[in-house]
Amino acid sequence: MMTRYNLFRCFALVFLTGAVCIANLTAADSKRKVLYFSLSAGYEHSTVVSKDGKPSVSDNAITEVCKTAGIEVVCTKDGSVFDKDLSQYDAFLFQTSGDLSKGAKGHPDWALTATGWKNLVNAVRSGKGFVGFHPSTDSNRTGGDIYQSTPPDKITDYTRFIGAEFTVHGEHQEGTVNVIEPTPFPWFQKSGKSYRIFEEWYVHKNYNSDLHVFAVLDTAGMKGKMYNRPPVPIVWGRKEGSGRVLYSSFGHYDKYWQDKDNIQLVVQLIQAACGDLKTDLTPNIQTAAPEANVLLTKEDNVKIPYRVVDFTTLAGVPCPCGTSRRGLIDEKNFPGTIHRTDVDQTAKAHYHKTLTEVYYVISCEPGSVMQIDGKDIPLHADMAFYIPPGTVHCLVGKAKTFITVLPKFDPTDEYFPDKK
Repeated sequence: MMTRYNLFRCFALVFLTGAVCIANLTAADSKRKVLYFSLSAGYEHSTVVSKDGKPSVSDNAITEVCKTAGIEVVCTKDGSVFDKDLSQYDAFLFQTSGDLSKGAKGHPDWALTATGWKNLVNAVRSGKGFVGFHPSTDSNRTGGDIYQSTPPDKITDYTRFIGAEFTVHGEHQEGTVNVIEPTPFPWFQKSGKSYRIFEEWYVHKNYNSDLHVFAVLDTAGMKGKMYNRPPVPIVWGRKEGSGRVLYSSFGHYDKYWQDKDNIQLVVQLIQAACGDLKTDLTPNIQTAAPEANVLLTKEDNVKIPYRVVDFTTLAGVPCPCGTSRRGLIDEKNFPGTIHRTDVDQTAKAHYHKTLTEVYYVISCEPGSVMQIDGKDIPLHADMAFYIPPGTVHCLVGKAKTFITVLPKFDPTDEYFPDKK
């Protein structure tokens, strides 16, 4: 129970500041106890790395913020704890990765066994709570094509339990978070209906139909093909028997856990899992994120428009071969450019360091030759030449050619052997 000193300190702070106070409780004062499990059987995030036997960044953050809420935290990476009696815990927190049944590198004895998994699920179903943080959806995955949903009978029990399965992430970037209202979490009430944050944004598949979504990632305008999809849930919850399962995609960076503001959402999720923050987990994914399982990208669903290039309308520009008319320079869906080039006696031997060219001879005057690395090749119509980077070449004579250039033509990538 709260000591008289802590009670007096709390009342004093409320009187002086008008703020709500929760005293810093000792383990004996704590009304709740949770188990924080951070086994990395796959990629180990810096947030869970324990160096020289010291607690990790997230160990410290969760322990400290929970202390202020009257919650005792036990931190471990050893999955054998789940083989034992779990009745002392009110909730279980996961920040894990990989196949948990294999333990960690050098510690196979830390595995979450089939018995341990069964004990955990039964504990939650009996009325306890579970919170998964950031990489926990990267545990015990089904795998497969990231743009293909998994057949229902192949989805792992763990994925069904936590609510979805990590597939991939793209470039770290700012993303827009849209809060689904009403929300039980004071942190989201403070953040407003929409806000932006820099994160490593996970892409998920196999979302459960029984999810209650609290926040979604607005994918519009994000960099990376994997984000070319409708808005996706990033904070959600679901019922598991009489218990509560919650998940938050936030928390890749150490600074997230060290931020006194962000960490409030962490403790509120834990309070909800324990049942102290009343949370409606009625499924709402059909209205909050109805296309969450649409995995095909917008690029795959949109037909690229065709282009017509009329070279007679393009202005000729001087080039080392003579005069060139260049098409598709501004076409982002084509990786190169196409040139209609008239070669004359002004042509100069040259080469490119990055560009690749394919010459097609439409017509030429008798006696014309293509010089490639000092070798003369007689020309006639309907010949083609593949010119890789670094190849010195010059068409001597008069000819009409069609040249495909890859990648996009760059006028600075023209070099002349006599000027080396």
